[in-house]
Amino acid sequence: MAISLTGNIRTKRKTFFAFVSFAMIFLLAFSNLRKIKPRLKQGLKIFNYKNMIIFSPYNLKMRHKLGAYVVDYYEFVERNTPKDAKILIPPQGFPWPMTGNAAYSRYFLYPRHLISGKEREMGVDLKKENIKYVLVIWGESGELQYDFTHGWPKFSVPAKRIIYKKPTDEIFNFEKIILEKDFDPKDIKKDLWGLIEVDLDRI
Repeated sequence: MAISLTGNIRTKRKTFFAFVSFAMIFLLAFSNLRKIKPRLKQGLKIFNYKNMIIFSPYNLKMRHKLGAYVVDYYEFVERNTPKDAKILIPPQGFPWPMTGNAAYSRYFLYPRHLISGKEREMGVDLKKENIKYVLVIWGESGELQYDFTHGWPKFSVPAKRIIYKKPTDEIFNFEKIILEKDFDPKDIKKDLWGLIEVDLDRI
């Protein structure tokens, strides 16, 4: 009888300690839940359709990776130039690490031929090279390099027209602002990225 009673006490003690341990773990987890909850919500945002990298359409993946401004701008240039176009782009370096990199930009704009200009002058003979388009771009980076500053081109260009991508927060909104005037570098603004259609007859 004494042995049986001792066994029961040990069993009850084990049960009690197991219950107390479980209760402590539960309370500890519950007390930290409030701290974890905001981070958990933030982490779960990846399952939002627009931010799901694996299952998103290609254009959404690229916007997520490179930034909406850059990807939308490449698509804007592609839509407004023929496939055989020759386009003058900014010199390579910050603030144009992507758009000023001919090899990189060619991935998005192929088979168009991209030619690097200089910061404060064309650097090439537009007429001789038959370059019919020049990018108008503020710069996709806040960093600067080689004494470059934001806004390009920094020189006047005789133009048939200037096509600006209308600033918008909407995805893939390709509304345009078309100006029939020559390009004046004083007109450059941070939120206006565009394309100059060069008037080669006036060069």
